Amino acid sequence: MFTAANKSLKDSQPILDHMIRYRTHHMILLALLTLVWIFPASRIHIDSTGVSFESAPLNALQQYQRFVQAFKPDDATLLAVSLDRPVSDFEPGTIEHRISRVRQTLLSLDGVRDVTTLGSSGIQELIKLLNRSSMNPAQTLLHARELIPGMSTLISKDLSTLGFIIHQNQNTLTGFEFEHRLSQMKQVVSNVFQRPCQAAGLPVLRAAFERYNLHSALTFGLLGLGFGMLTAFYIFKTFKAGLLVLISSIISLVWTLAVMALFGADINLATGMSFGFILVATTTTSFHLTSKYLHHAGPSPPLTAMRHTLEDVLQPGLMCALTTAAGFLCLAVSPVPMVRQAGLIICLGVCLSFFSTLVIQIFFLPLLFSSGRGNPICAKRRDGLDLMVEKVFSFGFKFPLLSCIMAFVFLTGLIWGIPGIMSVKHLSSPMIKNTPEARDLEIVTRRLTGAYTFSLVLALDETRVNQRQFWYDMYRFEKQLASVNGIEHIDSLTPLVFQLAKTMTPAGMMPELVFQNMISRISKDALYLTYYAPQLSTYRMVVHINPESSDQIEQILTRTMQLASQSFDPPVSAFPAGRLLLLKSQTRDLVSSQLKSLFLACFAITLLMILNLRSMWLGLLSLIPNLFPLAAIFGIMGWFNIPLDPLTIFAAVISFGLSVDDSIHFLFRLRREIARSAGNESLDYCIFQAYRHTSRALISTTAVLFGAACGLMFSTFQHVSALGILIASASLVALVSDLVFLPAIVLTVRPLSGLLHKHLLLSIPETNEP
Repeated sequence: MFTAANKSLKDSQPILDHMIRYRTHHMILLALLTLVWIFPASRIHIDSTGVSFESAPLNALQQYQRFVQAFKPDDATLLAVSLDRPVSDFEPGTIEHRISRVRQTLLSLDGVRDVTTLGSSGIQELIKLLNRSSMNPAQTLLHARELIPGMSTLISKDLSTLGFIIHQNQNTLTGFEFEHRLSQMKQVVSNVFQRPCQAAGLPVLRAAFERYNLHSALTFGLLGLGFGMLTAFYIFKTFKAGLLVLISSIISLVWTLAVMALFGADINLATGMSFGFILVATTTTSFHLTSKYLHHAGPSPPLTAMRHTLEDVLQPGLMCALTTAAGFLCLAVSPVPMVRQAGLIICLGVCLSFFSTLVIQIFFLPLLFSSGRGNPICAKRRDGLDLMVEKVFSFGFKFPLLSCIMAFVFLTGLIWGIPGIMSVKHLSSPMIKNTPEARDLEIVTRRLTGAYTFSLVLALDETRVNQRQFWYDMYRFEKQLASVNGIEHIDSLTPLVFQLAKTMTPAGMMPELVFQNMISRISKDALYLTYYAPQLSTYRMVVHINPESSDQIEQILTRTMQLASQSFDPPVSAFPAGRLLLLKSQTRDLVSSQLKSLFLACFAITLLMILNLRSMWLGLLSLIPNLFPLAAIFGIMGWFNIPLDPLTIFAAVISFGLSVDDSIHFLFRLRREIARSAGNESLDYCIFQAYRHTSRALISTTAVLFGAACGLMFSTFQHVSALGILIASASLVALVSDLVFLPAIVLTVRPLSGLLHKHLLLSIPETNEP
């Protein structure tokens, strides 16, 4: 029954011979190609747009486009400067002159479309209209602040903080370019007023969100490389091993950048994250090759030791590369072009890193590590890792039944927490707490109206605004809406219309006549156009909110729609709109696609393992240890209130794509041990031998991933810290499930072990394992 398998093993010998005999030629070719790839790789830049969400469902995007056509885009930036005294205490004309200087300078900057200030013509006309002879300048400003829509963002209640609303060109000024221009704009305000300037608004939050994510992705890769080198030195007790990891990682990085250049991709959130994956995959391959070579180098000549190393590692290593690549290729189902691009880059990068690391290791290992019993590198040195292998992770062999019970309880506890997962639908200030952006936002929100806004749009028939009942319904609706928890202020024409009706219609309150008079005088620069689109008969209210969480934003939106449906007779068509709602749709779509990618990756990887292990039972058995890290990620999110968002859902894809490698090496070794014994040894013995041969390398590779993830925990960006917690936790759980739970389950469930042993003896080749 081993004839076909032996033939397969013999067929691989010419390949191994070729790889060893021509290792110098392969290394020279790799070096030359790497030198060639350096030129396109050096032309890769950080994506200046920083855009993480380039896609949205078609209906959401069309609705937002209609909103922008009817009104101005609402994703403006708010700059605030606090003065040492109220503006009314300055010499007449002083503040007006400074505001004019700021506005003119800001408009001269590229990408700035418009600037709304306290000195804008529309605002000044209304202030004069509302002025009474009995009021002093301070009283006039306060009176206007309560009635003119938008005034609450231009001046504070104490009249000592000024606001500047900047409308930028979203097509040319985004991401890192926007942040660079934002620093210039803040400097302009600071220079004129000689006071610090703060910034707030959705563009600021979005740019910060993307920047912190990108920095975290690059940090993850660098930490993976650093911990890989340190771990290699600790395990192999020589700087040579760390040097091999460094060389392999640098060449893999160059090839990855070259692939990005071929696809026209710059470094952004998703592609930046690929560096971490590829560097960890490179380190993993390097560890397994070095570990096995040193195992064989003592009794064997260098080239013979290299041959035995390839016999042990080549097939499972290739399998790891293919399954990881297949898993990340599943990101191609994402609606976001950047994520699809990253999936393809990671897929190719992992495969290229495996082959380049293989060439490097085959060339350098025989040169750097000579054979012989006197070689200190080959000498067995007990360390803390050996103690962990013998005392900690052998628990599953010593107490298999207890281990199974613990595994069941642990898994049940994790699954029990999954229903408690909260989904993030909006960008909110808690996401960037303890950052300069959060501090600026807190200052601006405390002194001016909240920088978070959404619009409520009422689609009316042409005659509805001419009906008195509509305006009284609007007045009552806005009063009710203002009382909703989390809503700070509402900008609309209603308070202004009613105030003017008091003075302009002495025969009685006739707000409809006042509004008709306002509309008849509309010019293209009129303030009214921000709140009413005559050609579409569409009325708009801007709701300023100060949310404590994404859930509160959702509660505010829900309550707003409830009040809108109850407040008008006859009912009107009302819907929320604006950039906040578009980002919600984009975020929800991205999270949904990531979940689909995760399940597709699970199916694809399991299928590949069944085919490569040539055993349906081993392939299905590989699912058991990989359920634990997935359950750990989602369970921890539920138990510890870590929200589900585009970044944290990435942790599941990362962990599953990388932790499955441990299962592959363990199960391939188990398969070889059963084949080598030819049925003469028990399954228990074969499992223990597989554990003995793989445990040290598996612990080492997990340490690299765990160390890189731990570095993210110290980020001031809440979701980056959560990402580090999730990846670190999942990597430890994956290791324990492979080395403790999996052997314990097989040893405890005797029908499973008997069926597995019998099936493998019928399908697994016999090998001459040294």
